[in-house]
Amino acid sequence: MELMYFTYILISYDRKKTYTGSTNDVDRRLEEHNSGKNKFTKAFRPFEMLHLDRFDTLREAIQMEKFYKSITGRRRIKGFIEQWKITSGESATKITS
Repeated sequence: MELMYFTYILISYDRKKTYTGSTNDVDRRLEEHNSGKNKFTKAFRPFEMLHLDRFDTLREAIQMEKFYKSITGRRRIKGFIEQWKITSGESATKITS
């Protein structure tokens, strides 16, 4: 079985923040973020998955993570937020990345 890598974007419903990262175990990382093990995300819990990309290599996942942290990537994340808001019924204007 080949190992897969992921770039993930989490959204904090309560604090209106996003977090982008890379991993080979999405469930473990989401649990770590929601349990407060990550210093940056601890104050913004709880998180839910906003977007997930799958890659064959860690390098590709990290490249996509870096893209999402760029100005162009942040614009794309805003599009993901708009879609998330449509499905959840929340106003997207209060969410920042």
